[in-house]
Amino acid sequence: MEFRRISPKCVIGSCPAVYETESGDLLIVGFIPTADESRVIASNKSGEEMAVRVPKSLIANLKF
Repeated sequence: MEFRRISPKCVIGSCPAVYETESGDLLIVGFIPTADESRVIASNKSGEEMAVRVPKSLIANLKF
């Protein structure tokens, strides 16, 4: 399976990122939510889902 990075390249090491898969789905690499954030979203996700936190600017700069 191949992925194409659609978020800007990081110049300071590791940064949040968004990749597009061959099927058109998006893979998002981000920060682990805090305990408080996890409690707030717990009832809005299934056992198969995981939340990550990314800066809003990352989404605004995506290039499809």
